Amino acid sequence: MNENEKIQINGKVLQYGVLSDGTGYQVYLYPGMTVAEIAFNVMVTIRLLMQDGYIKNEQEFDELIKKYMNDPQYAPLQGGKS
Repeated sequence: MNENEKIQINGKVLQYGVLSDGTGYQVYLYPGMTVAEIAFNVMVTIRLLMQDGYIKNEQEFDELIKKYMNDPQYAPLQGGKS
């Protein structure tokens, strides 16, 4: 894994994944994932939301991302503590 592909926040590596147990889905983050792996897992999440009827298409998900990215109440935490 290329060190430049890792996303680190406060010294922690961000990871994202989706698991299914047959009755539902679990989204998780863990250390070491690449940007490409995170993007793949987001795509899987979008497809699952579409498959289960929560959204009609990926544009609907994109609009929600834009909404939250541009809303000041969801600004990143200051001071490095979460």
